[in-house]
Amino acid sequence: MGEKIKIVVSDLHIGTGHAPGEVNPYEDFQLDDRFAEMIGYYSSGKYENHEVELILNGDFFDLLKVPVNGAFPDEITESLSMNKLKSCMDGHQQIMDTLKNFISKPGRRITYIPGNHDMDFFFEGVRHLLSMTLTGKSEDKRLRFIISSDRYDLPEGIQILHGHQYESMHSFNFEEIFLTKGLKEPILNLPWGSFFVLKVVNPFKVERPYVDAVRPFMAFIIFGLFSDFKFSVRLFFRSVYFFIKTRLFKVMNRKTYFRKLIKILRENLIFQTELEQFAERTLKTSFTTKLVIMGHTHQAMVRSYGTDKFYINIGSWVRTISLSIGTIGSTLKPTYALIEYSNGIPRAKLLEWKGEYRPFEQIE
Repeated sequence: MGEKIKIVVSDLHIGTGHAPGEVNPYEDFQLDDRFAEMIGYYSSGKYENHEVELILNGDFFDLLKVPVNGAFPDEITESLSMNKLKSCMDGHQQIMDTLKNFISKPGRRITYIPGNHDMDFFFEGVRHLLSMTLTGKSEDKRLRFIISSDRYDLPEGIQILHGHQYESMHSFNFEEIFLTKGLKEPILNLPWGSFFVLKVVNPFKVERPYVDAVRPFMAFIIFGLFSDFKFSVRLFFRSVYFFIKTRLFKVMNRKTYFRKLIKILRENLIFQTELEQFAERTLKTSFTTKLVIMGHTHQAMVRSYGTDKFYINIGSWVRTISLSIGTIGSTLKPTYALIEYSNGIPRAKLLEWKGEYRPFEQIE
């Protein structure tokens, strides 16, 4: 088993699935069959005897959109997180069977990097639950989790990270992942963006399931004023109220400069990301880093900086609606990065999984 490859996927946002005859507005993932096909392809044929590592680069599960008794609690304990993960696994049995079959083969392993929608994996019990489901053991060397850092560094100069740490509204405080003071049990120290999803986005998904698929967010509201006026007005004022309640007063009380306030408004309301700039800076200032792979933005892209420095954003497996000039439109492309090794030298590609031939496909 001398040859090896690595497959990197991001942002599948797997939820609790759809019950028979019912529509789940919080479920964004619809490509169970295609994911199973892709993993099967890289587990057989010419890859049968390869060493294959599957890297789940954040937001594989969307545990922020799992309702608990019809609500979305923001005090997330370990037991609550375990129940949410179990609901997602039960709702996507094909995905779990695919991962279980994959990891059971010789030379296969899975690396999980938590993103801002699956921060729950910082709980040991959540990690043990997934491991027990896939391997039959609470801990197994074939399944590892990256929890001491936001990135997975490969020795060949490859840096893999979800990317949420580059946005202050979504970034974790790694020095205080859990809140414990005055509490009976630890809860997740959620970033502000997670509260926004729980308290603003999720309630509106019942009416417009695509509300969190549109980027940038402010453009969605502006366009909506012409095409979906009442809904857009309610969404706008709810967002502003939540921002003022949770962020603006804190900024003013700390006497933060006006420039800082503008930056927070830009991040929290426009949802504009600067991941590409951070990747470029890393590649140009680091002698050893040759490749940076991220997700988070749901916009697949490849950028080169010189002849041997590259940035890949692997996009998402859920529908994305862009209102930005240059990328405008609705896309659903199951993209992933493939890292192939030849004589120990890695070569990375951004690919779209086309899947097996199918004469028709159901419209969800």
